[in-house]
Amino acid sequence: AYVKDGQVEKAPRYLREALVIDPVRADILNDLGAVYLVQHRFYESLVALQGATTAKPDYAPAWANLGRLHIAMEMPYTAAGELKKANDLEKGNVEVLTDLGDALRRTLNYKGAEAAYREALSRKP
Repeated sequence: AYVKDGQVEKAPRYLREALVIDPVRADILNDLGAVYLVQHRFYESLVALQGATTAKPDYAPAWANLGRLHIAMEMPYTAAGELKKANDLEKGNVEVLTDLGDALRRTLNYKGAEAAYREALSRKP
């Protein structure tokens, strides 16, 4: 709610408090990692997102955010692998497909990038 209200700086505190109650909640760790990513706090984001993927290895949103983090950190090869995993776990997510296309384009894999973008467009013209 704080993020949607433009108060990103308040969100981590409440997410961390929720983790005190249940320290292995992949959804909370994912949200915390996403908030840190928006704040450009990459190390904290990495720790939270790795925690989410460890707690629930089949949690596609955490893999997608880990890929987005690695795009932000200029690590497109790593990002592409994580975004492919997110897409494998949750087929057809348009946001994941477009981020995958971006990561693949950055690795100069234009054929793969085009396929990801076309798939996204076919799902949401």
